[in-house]
Amino acid sequence: MLYLRSRSSPVARPLAGTDDATLPFWSPDSRHLGFFARSALKTVAVSGGTPRTLAGAPVPRGGTWSKDGVIVFVPYPNVQAQQIPVTGGTATPVKVPAPAPHLRWFPSFLPDGRHYLYLAVDLTSRRGTAVHVASLDSTETRELVPSTVSATFAEPGYLLFRRDAALVGQRFDAETLQLAGTPTVVADSVDYGPVTYQAFASASTGALVYKEPDPGWHLTWFDRTGRRLGAAVAAAGQYNGLCMSRGGARLVYDLVDPDRASTNLDLWSLDVATGVTTRLTFDPSADFYPVCSPTGDDIVFGSLRFGSPNLFRQVVTAPGSEVELLRTPRAKVPTDWSRDGRFIIFSAFDPATSWDIWLLPLSGGQPFAFAATPAEERNAKMSPDGRYIAYTFVQGEKLEVYVQPYPASGAKWQVSRDGGEHPAWSADGKTLFYASGDKKIMAVDVTTGASGFSIGRSRVAVDTRIEGRERTNQGTPFAVTPDGERFVVSTAADTVVPITVVLNWQALVEK
Repeated sequence: MLYLRSRSSPVARPLAGTDDATLPFWSPDSRHLGFFARSALKTVAVSGGTPRTLAGAPVPRGGTWSKDGVIVFVPYPNVQAQQIPVTGGTATPVKVPAPAPHLRWFPSFLPDGRHYLYLAVDLTSRRGTAVHVASLDSTETRELVPSTVSATFAEPGYLLFRRDAALVGQRFDAETLQLAGTPTVVADSVDYGPVTYQAFASASTGALVYKEPDPGWHLTWFDRTGRRLGAAVAAAGQYNGLCMSRGGARLVYDLVDPDRASTNLDLWSLDVATGVTTRLTFDPSADFYPVCSPTGDDIVFGSLRFGSPNLFRQVVTAPGSEVELLRTPRAKVPTDWSRDGRFIIFSAFDPATSWDIWLLPLSGGQPFAFAATPAEERNAKMSPDGRYIAYTFVQGEKLEVYVQPYPASGAKWQVSRDGGEHPAWSADGKTLFYASGDKKIMAVDVTTGASGFSIGRSRVAVDTRIEGRERTNQGTPFAVTPDGERFVVSTAADTVVPITVVLNWQALVEK
């Protein structure tokens, strides 16, 4: 949720209706907040009340609110920024050159309400290259500073941006759009997020807030009773998607660059017996959401190579040997591999229907849709006997786990009751696990087979809070060993890094 805390009070106040919120941004009068949650752009009054939904935004990359009542936002990574009135209406693209030289992520308005900063992102690699300035009234754009992360304007006239690990400020005239002088370090070490790309903000009063890098979180072993057994990987890190190999000998996961020198994301594997970790991918583009083969040493994963997320296949015992499996203009991420080895199940994004469930036959043939409705269907997992598919169903504010027969017959069962996502089957197909609304791992006994499907009572399997890198997460943040005796869960690290407030920070750059 979003929390508000006055600088004059030690108490933080939650804002109702902001569950799963990410990437918040202020209105110019500080009376409202814009944010993203449940695949949508929303606004909420600081005083409270019901948030208002303005537009769909399933995988957002930032938003900003102008003094003229316009929000510029990026609804998902492979489209240009959109603009929409805060009063509601239809989102329309901002003006860009044709053809567009790059994508525009993490927009940030300048004081005039017409010009905005943004991070230029390469169309192919999806990596940030520079901070640019553009206008709602023109297709023209100008590069300001090379950068892989976003920047913001700060009164009385500075550009704040991250260089290496430091936060620096440089004189910037918001009217002439010109930089002057040299960058000066404001803070030696400032965190970044692989999705947010910035962890600092400033106010016109001369206040600056930032967060130093934190260690991330842990991959932790739990037994079937929910008892914590210890760390699966010794080092904390920004982990997100996990899968367990055939036989449970290997854990595969995606991890932000451990040395924090970049925002790159790669796949790694853990030898469960020895504790040895091995890097599997080396491409400068992000690689993520691994899915392990049930019959061999292969994995399938998503990658930002060639633009929209595409599917790649690799033999885990041969790092760097990945080959392209499926490339289309539509964004897609893998979620499962059928136990008989015949199908890759994946989520694909369609602007008309949001996330849908598709299957790719590995023996040849075209991918085909399993569930594609105006609601959102994702995180699909096929039962071991191949008769059912469990998935996350998102409609309005509700996320719940559902099950449908395969092939689809029109029948479906709601498995979770108070919120649920990220379903996972036990190896024998008799138990379905999922993440509850409060991020615990739940278990429910199920019966599958030719005679039908039935659901038992849900119970807590692991009483911990699942952590993860993204609120728009399509990966699986926990894995179950084939014998069902242990879980690997992404859990909070022991160290909590506070937010730092600096008053009159401009004095640091005006010396």
